[in-house]
Amino acid sequence: MKKIGLSFFIVFALLLNCKFALAEIWYNQMLETSVNNENNISSLEINFSLTPMYEKKYAKDPKTGKGLVIIEYYETTFPKRNYWIQSNENKGPIEKISVVHFTNNIARTVFRVKEGWDIDINQSEKKLTLTAVSKNQKPEKKIAHKTRNLNLIPKKQTEKINSVKTTDAEEKVPVAKQINLADDNKSPQKIETIQTLSPQQPIEKSEITENEKTNQVTESKDAFSKSSGMPSLDGKISSTYYQAFDNKETDHDSYFNAKLSLGGKYDYETPLLDKLQFTLRSDIQYNNLWPNNRIEKTDIELSNASAYLRKGNWQIETGLFPKQLGEVAKIRTMTDSLCPRDNRFFGLSDEEATMASLMTTITYSQDEKWSLMAFFKPWEDHDKMHFFDGQTAIYGNFKQEIKDFGLPPVIDQYIQNISVEKQKEKSDFGFVFGFDPVDWLNLNIAYQHGYNDQPFISRFPIQGLQVNDKGKFDLAQLGAITLDPANKVIADYPEFNQFSTFGTIEIGERLFRYEFAHRDNLPYLCKDLQSELHATTQAVLGLEEDTDYGLFTGYMLYTYIHGSDNNLLFSRKSTPQLALGWEKGFLDENIKTEIGIISALDEYEYAARSEVTFKVANLLDYRDGFLKDIDVSLFCEKNDGAKNTLLGSRKETRLGLIFSKTF
Repeated sequence: MKKIGLSFFIVFALLLNCKFALAEIWYNQMLETSVNNENNISSLEINFSLTPMYEKKYAKDPKTGKGLVIIEYYETTFPKRNYWIQSNENKGPIEKISVVHFTNNIARTVFRVKEGWDIDINQSEKKLTLTAVSKNQKPEKKIAHKTRNLNLIPKKQTEKINSVKTTDAEEKVPVAKQINLADDNKSPQKIETIQTLSPQQPIEKSEITENEKTNQVTESKDAFSKSSGMPSLDGKISSTYYQAFDNKETDHDSYFNAKLSLGGKYDYETPLLDKLQFTLRSDIQYNNLWPNNRIEKTDIELSNASAYLRKGNWQIETGLFPKQLGEVAKIRTMTDSLCPRDNRFFGLSDEEATMASLMTTITYSQDEKWSLMAFFKPWEDHDKMHFFDGQTAIYGNFKQEIKDFGLPPVIDQYIQNISVEKQKEKSDFGFVFGFDPVDWLNLNIAYQHGYNDQPFISRFPIQGLQVNDKGKFDLAQLGAITLDPANKVIADYPEFNQFSTFGTIEIGERLFRYEFAHRDNLPYLCKDLQSELHATTQAVLGLEEDTDYGLFTGYMLYTYIHGSDNNLLFSRKSTPQLALGWEKGFLDENIKTEIGIISALDEYEYAARSEVTFKVANLLDYRDGFLKDIDVSLFCEKNDGAKNTLLGSRKETRLGLIFSKTF
């Protein structure tokens, strides 16, 4: 089965690579760029292989506060290494120009200009001349157009302020505040735009009056519309391998994952709407834990099939798509309860583990004052998890331990055949209301009525079996157990109501993130291998500091379980935790390092991860052929703790490799 699955995956990946290679024939290429004078930069010339489609945007540099003029070129690739040009003597109106391969099919030039200056675009077939002009200078020819305020409120020293976290499948919609600035020294970020012209109206020049804000955006294209050509297609092949050590109680020594993701977006232009976008994405995934192959699975599923539309202040998204709530990234908190997770395997980031759900969201935003998002899910999905066999399983390696214990064959066969019966899904709904009571505070209030993603074990078929204080099954009690003839684990997903608030607090130059959530019903596993329901409260406060030495993050988490006692397994009445992280890019972001750790403060228990990612094509200055857009990552993970803690009972060190290629 493993060989068949791997062969199918490799053949399909090669065919898909050919498909995307052919699709690149239709993409424009940015061929040559040149500036007029490196000591006194005032213009940039760019030659393309085809007539370019472009869009002009404005932002502010989050570090210097100076104006940025951003030109994005659609359906365009930049087949060279990203680079920047800086004025040697800083005499000209342009201080710095960055030329980057922004996404799979978007190239970008970012101009840092002096105050009072703008960039004029002059097109001559396949060549663009981008020239700095004074805002007070009148253009020879004006084209009537209008601009709209996008409610983008700049924040300091942060890369992600949006209160409702989004994936690449959807346009970012601010709950109350959102920043999407492009820092040309860092990894590129999207900037939200609103189309203001028809496709037949090319802009030769765009002015900003004194009354217009710097963060307004004006669209600038030639006669070709984005939706008049091919859909924006993209794909990704990735594989993960890790070897586990330090765990003598499981023979799941190695893990291999291969995943193919294929999809695209299509923007359909209609006079009835400001924007209409369709997204479709499918994943094929193969997982294997060996040497015994007890977990070997191939999944083929839709990860996004949705439609997004915007009209005035209204936005609607409907279909199957992932969505996250809250302010804390890379850590799962109670606030982020909108979509289930894939908890079957280690090595997944918080974003990768977030699964798509069938839902509809309707958002109304009123300028910079407030916004309201309502969501509805016809049924509540459950977390994907293993109940038996594996370090991430609810019951760990229970079946293997029983098998190794040497019970009579009849009892051993009974235990190996235990099955799981799950409750059917039910509907879920809620809302998020965001506003800014004062200039330095962003406040979001959320309510959700739904059904828990994590299971409540109402019945375990072996009655009388306990887990001891060391987190091990007390197999000495097997002589006094009672076996249920049904031989099933009954997993329910109880109803809950949750109130939460989250947002940001700006104090001086620092930005703090906070979350607070209270749920009236949350299931916890007990020592008798069944569950109890308890109301739970969680508070989170964090700080992100972006410095020349990297991005530093720190979060304090406190979880309190109401009405709990010593019968809970691996859960304590109150648990304070500290999460620390550091990210830093080197060699123009072509080498990226990440280190993170989360540790309990009342017990010896922690999980840590370090990762180094290499952008192979950029480092080798090779952007064509198979090596294009390849990332290779090396990582090390470790979880450890006291024997009576979850991570301590499943102590393990993992060394691994991640290979990924985007198309």
